Amino acid sequence: FANIYSQHHDFLFDFFSHFFSIKKSHGHNEHMNISFIWDYPNRTNKIEKVIDYLIGSDFYLGLGGHSVSILFNNLNKIQFEAAYILVKKIIKKNQSNRTYIEVIFDTIRTNLQSKHDELFLFFLGLNNDVEFFRTIDWIGNPGVQTGNVIWGELYAKRWEKVLNILNSSNEQLRLIPIKNFVKKRIQSEYNRAEDERMRYFIRPDFR
Repeated sequence: FANIYSQHHDFLFDFFSHFFSIKKSHGHNEHMNISFIWDYPNRTNKIEKVIDYLIGSDFYLGLGGHSVSILFNNLNKIQFEAAYILVKKIIKKNQSNRTYIEVIFDTIRTNLQSKHDELFLFFLGLNNDVEFFRTIDWIGNPGVQTGNVIWGELYAKRWEKVLNILNSSNEQLRLIPIKNFVKKRIQSEYNRAEDERMRYFIRPDFR
């Protein structure tokens, strides 16, 4: 693949459009390693074209992850920086597009974790509309859990991490409506947790 891509600039798009038209993405290829695509700084527009295609085609992988994440697997330090620059560009370009923001931040959570907080606050510097904010899944899928899980508490702690990021911002005044929303979500999840505990107490076999 790397040798073909080095010579044929449109190979990446052709590959994905053909590959996903056949596979329909059932989650068997989420660990595909094509990190070499980031070795060509002058071709990030080709990667962006594939991202547009995958988001427009709504291809998802196992456990709800989006196929866009495949493009960001196994990046080295230089590739990671190139990916970060492109992601930042995409966020700015699509700051009011719910679908793009949802998918891009899902990808950031799984593949660009070290830049998550920075990119989250960067986005809010562009778009701090609380009505838009509340439509996005900011905490992601917790995945498979084992043992006696209290889901409300699990989600509350995830929202608390979001609040901690918000509290680290230098623009507290602009973020008041969003912080208020997040605080309400946290309380709602803790209320849910109490309901779960009560239900399990009354019906131990319900777990």
